[in-house]
Amino acid sequence: VVEAPAWYAAGSRMAAGVAGRLGIEHGIWRAILVARGVPLLILRPQEWRKRAGIPKVGSDPKAGTIAHVGRLLPALDLYPGRCRVPHAGLADAAGLALAGGAG
Repeated sequence: VVEAPAWYAAGSRMAAGVAGRLGIEHGIWRAILVARGVPLLILRPQEWRKRAGIPKVGSDPKAGTIAHVGRLLPALDLYPGRCRVPHAGLADAAGLALAGGAG
């Protein structure tokens, strides 16, 4: 599962240069995965969170992802190094992996 870039979202206000660079990087990853025969599923954040079974927690989608990943993958250290708060990027990566396995 690959998360769809922010510029996929309708009404995105991303600067053209940033969107262009993000589009190139996204395209490179897609090409690498397809060339290697890796099944590819591109989902928006709302879609992969739903597919992974991540419940909504208030207005902060990251909180729901962190709580859900912490419950399902207790061996995953969401506080690496000196982090005092859970690492949202690690939780998102684990959530994407869970969405890919839900398939």
